[in-house]
Amino acid sequence: MRNVMYASIALLCLSIALLVGVQIGQRTATAADSPDVVKASAFVLEDAKGRERGRFAVRDDGAVEVALYDARERGCALFRVEDDGLAMLSLSGEGGACGKVGLVSSCTSGNGLAIGDSKEQGRLGVGLSGDGVSYLSLMDAGERTRFDVRVNSKGMLSKREEK
Repeated sequence: MRNVMYASIALLCLSIALLVGVQIGQRTATAADSPDVVKASAFVLEDAKGRERGRFAVRDDGAVEVALYDARERGCALFRVEDDGLAMLSLSGEGGACGKVGLVSSCTSGNGLAIGDSKEQGRLGVGLSGDGVSYLSLMDAGERTRFDVRVNSKGMLSKREEK
């Protein structure tokens, strides 16, 4: 859990540093071809041993992402924004060995929190769908929904339990 916290803090610091850098770059640059402007499709961070520890990149599918890796180069934190505006944050301590936590925000899909186990199977989902339905879903190790509660915008409740 401590590793997830450290990865979250590192991702937040990297994001702030990038935003400050962009703001400074916008103030000093007068034209797109100015020597003060750096253009790239990716920035890679390496540690003293040459291991990749982070990446800020535009993917082939157009999504922009910031990824952070541990000393074993396992993905531990990922922040991505898709072309359609969907934003997501994924934390997976020790490269997913402890499970994964994900946050998603989208006007069409809704906003949600998902928690998965060490086998990357979804086990808990909480959120608000794009059509205004709030939900809580609990799944077993096979990702079969065992308990599901939903409340629509009019306050109507639906519940499903499987044994």
